[in-house]
Amino acid sequence: METSLSRLVENYFNAYETKNREVLEQLLSADFTYNSPQDAKISKAEYFAKSWLSSDNAPVYTIEKILPVNHEVMVIYYCKTADGSAFRNVEFFTFNEDTVQSIDVFYGQRS
Repeated sequence: METSLSRLVENYFNAYETKNREVLEQLLSADFTYNSPQDAKISKAEYFAKSWLSSDNAPVYTIEKILPVNHEVMVIYYCKTADGSAFRNVEFFTFNEDTVQSIDVFYGQRS
């Protein structure tokens, strides 16, 4: 189970890199919520309205660590975008079977 959840997290980031919204739509549960320092439990629709636009900046993710435990996965990644900006974040994924129930993101420093 842990390996397949890690693979789903990799698919999540790959969907941004390849601009494949359909894959992302399928990965996120109908009652998905997203939490960040700027967004408190926003819905799936709000998430796409705010976050999907970042795929236009051609992000390239380097996953540094994936730590799966039961139905949760923590991932540390580095991202570089087409405009030259870069950042390192931590995201905490909670799963319900094979879909993402929620994501909590912790922002790192931008460079």
